[in-house]
Amino acid sequence: MRLDLSAENVRELAQTNVFSSDSHRAFIVSSDAAYGFARAFENLRERMGEHGIRVFIGLEDALLWVFSEKESDSYLANSHHAPKPAG
Repeated sequence: MRLDLSAENVRELAQTNVFSSDSHRAFIVSSDAAYGFARAFENLRERMGEHGIRVFIGLEDALLWVFSEKESDSYLANSHHAPKPAG
């Protein structure tokens, strides 16, 4: 998989707020590079007061996060600390 993003692209994208700060969004990734960029985006948005973005390596956990009502309701609230994808 080819990923045409730079760190500057991620910073630029993170400046745009298109969702409510309470909305849950999930990045589902399958490579170390995608994981790194998605986590950078998540961290940048968190610094701007948005805490509804998480990075996942599996669809099932991502869906549980997206459809959970509150961050505290989900055991996945800190799932971005899960191991990075292999490869």
